[in-house]
Amino acid sequence: MSQTTIKKTALLFFLLILSLPALAFQPFFDNDPRTRHAPEDPDLTDFDLEVLALCGNWGDEVEAIDFEQMMLDKSNTAILQRIRKAVGGRIFSKARNNKQFAHELRRVWFEQKGFKHVFCGEPGSGRDLGGLHYAARYWQAQDNNWAGYRKLKSNYRKRPVEKCRAFYLKESIKPPIYTISLQFKNPYEPRNNIKCLSGYNHEMNAEDILIAGTRAFKQANKRVGKNTKDACLFDTRPAGKKRHFSTMVIKQRALRTFYPMTDKKPYCKKNRKNYKACLCSNL
Repeated sequence: MSQTTIKKTALLFFLLILSLPALAFQPFFDNDPRTRHAPEDPDLTDFDLEVLALCGNWGDEVEAIDFEQMMLDKSNTAILQRIRKAVGGRIFSKARNNKQFAHELRRVWFEQKGFKHVFCGEPGSGRDLGGLHYAARYWQAQDNNWAGYRKLKSNYRKRPVEKCRAFYLKESIKPPIYTISLQFKNPYEPRNNIKCLSGYNHEMNAEDILIAGTRAFKQANKRVGKNTKDACLFDTRPAGKKRHFSTMVIKQRALRTFYPMTDKKPYCKKNRKNYKACLCSNL
């Protein structure tokens, strides 16, 4: 795709978003302890700001080569080395250097658009909002009036949006993990602007998610076939932060999604009595 085409596409998305009716979204974050769903603004690192810049405007495509170049920037050498160390120096093969490792990291997060799904969110045609599991992007979405909190009624039969009436859809707020409903601007399909549930970890920054998601992928990738799609649970232990479980979906040797869960003993379809049967290390 040429630079001219990319610029025209970005401008089109921007104009589409501007043309959508103004909505008074409820905040994801505030300083009022009475609003359980809205903690204080997340702490952002310099790397978080780079990731947000890479995501771009709401609905923008994210280029894999831009991610790889970001990871190879001298300012991010220490971050790349920490990710590399966390997975024992290899994902698919033993990386000889940071350049090779960054390329493999790109494969993991971009061949099934996992990066955009997890970090940026995917508003789209024929669906609501895919992904969005990164606290900093929620903050950016609030700041730019792209999205906001939407209360999910506890009585599922009385929920106004039909797709959200499934009995198992429940808001779950157990800090630092927030599983909430949200309303958003959909430049592709303006009326399809409700996501029943989405979750993020308020404590985890971009580096934390890249480390945990890549570790989960590596565990699962050893155990599934090339053309397989599967989901598993990952025992997530970000350094100095609260331990929890995350769900990771692997699809054709790439990460499709990675999101946190509030359950201490999450549901396992393979073995309802023992969630450990669904761990990424046990696929």
